[in-house]
Amino acid sequence: MQLVELTKEIFHVIFPTQLDITSTFLRFQEHFENPKFKGKRTGKFTYYEDWSGFNFPSHVLDAFYEGRFDPLSGQESGFLDLFRGKQGDQFYIIGTSSDSETPEDDFRHECGHALYYLNEGYRIKAAGILLRIPEEIRARINKYLHESNYCSDVWMDETHAHLLADLGELKDDGIDLEPLMPFHHALNELFDGYIPQK
Repeated sequence: MQLVELTKEIFHVIFPTQLDITSTFLRFQEHFENPKFKGKRTGKFTYYEDWSGFNFPSHVLDAFYEGRFDPLSGQESGFLDLFRGKQGDQFYIIGTSSDSETPEDDFRHECGHALYYLNEGYRIKAAGILLRIPEEIRARINKYLHESNYCSDVWMDETHAHLLADLGELKDDGIDLEPLMPFHHALNELFDGYIPQK
């Protein structure tokens, strides 16, 4: 694990492989947003292949520090040690793996969630961009998100993160990307104004 402090409030943990990140993040992430996990269950346990990036606010760690998830795995203990001195602070954690086919997209998607959660100015500007998308296209994206088991209260944030850096999933679902490209470019320009470029 490599820890990178992107801003005073956003920490990026980089893992060598998808298996490393999923086996470390599984219980933290699902403690934060279990419906996503439920929606991915099919006839077999595929979690380790399903996700390449993760994000959650720091308060998720509290239950683990308090022992409510003991016994911890070695990976979970090592992960908690990265943030032990920051208990009580408000910050956000994102995670990606180096062996992902789309590491930059994963980073931007997950970091976009962090900005949307933490920064009111960013959230208002992102929402302003999204609200310019024609209503019928937004409805089509919402349908995709609903069918992917995202609850409606995160549709705006997920639309933002998908348009920022996850257009492939929308395309795979049959959504025409051409009318979305101006919003993709606007969101990336907004993002670049908030996060130092690597």
